[in-house]
Amino acid sequence: MASQAARFQEDNDSLHILPLEIVPLRTKSLRDARLVKNAHLESMVELFSDAQAGSGQIPPTRLSEFFDLSGERRQDENVIIALSALPSYDVYSLRLGLRELGIPVDESQYLRLSQEKIAELSDYMQAFTRPLVALVYGDQADPDQDFADIMRLFVNPDFKGAKARLRSLADALGVDLIAIPTFLQRYADVYLSLAYYSYCLDNILPALQDFINAQAELLADSRFANNPALVAACGRIEDRLISAETGISQVLRIFDAKTADMWQEVTGHRFREMEDLILTYQREIGGSVCALTVKMNAWQDSKGKSNLAKRESFIMSDMVRGIEHIKDINFANYS
Repeated sequence: MASQAARFQEDNDSLHILPLEIVPLRTKSLRDARLVKNAHLESMVELFSDAQAGSGQIPPTRLSEFFDLSGERRQDENVIIALSALPSYDVYSLRLGLRELGIPVDESQYLRLSQEKIAELSDYMQAFTRPLVALVYGDQADPDQDFADIMRLFVNPDFKGAKARLRSLADALGVDLIAIPTFLQRYADVYLSLAYYSYCLDNILPALQDFINAQAELLADSRFANNPALVAACGRIEDRLISAETGISQVLRIFDAKTADMWQEVTGHRFREMEDLILTYQREIGGSVCALTVKMNAWQDSKGKSNLAKRESFIMSDMVRGIEHIKDINFANYS
């Protein structure tokens, strides 16, 4: 039982796996399955997965060949096909996607990162929490203080000057003092998404650089450099990967700068504008990070590292397929 819980937690913290047990499906046997993004960036229904048997996957459009979807259960197929079109299965993208699709899911139970994952994001959150901590604690701010310390002020508000600063923050936001914990929770949640995407991007950067170097090594060999199809494929792949990574990094830097600017003169209106902007681009960022992660995971798991011939096969069979799904982020609304 513990291993099942641990696996669910790991799946729920991921970008590319959606445990179907969180979705209100009528077909009970489908609830044990998962939607996963494969190396070609296609969404597949994974019925089983283990080291010995491998992964048993079927396209969502073929569910009726394997399950009794007659009567009301036919709606399950429609739901899964709709979910398969989502660009990422991270909890933040899922919140938006599920709401748009009208699929009811207990967000407080399922669409939250685990406490273990949140702990891993603490260093990434500091860039967003530091201005708030400085505002509340002033010159007495401790670099190690975080949201939890600020929330504790509402239980023990005797810290010198802190209560007055919290009241000033409430006045700036145009809310009552008792509404500040709700503001803090909203602030933490929206910026956890940016910390999460930054964390995921940093995790795949070594693999990305390794793959770029591996392609260069392959094309430096005359046996492969004279293959026009391979050269073209490598060019397309490198362009998509680097363009996506650059775009994600740029948008995260923009949000960082805009947040620092917001805290120079914070108001409720400015916070809501910032919150809306992040939510608007959340799914786009999630989709790009998810696609890069899936491709880099495929590279890490491939046999292409063992010799150049296998590397060529991997690039032409797995890496180039679906590469067009890695989109650039549209910066039109950042002006």
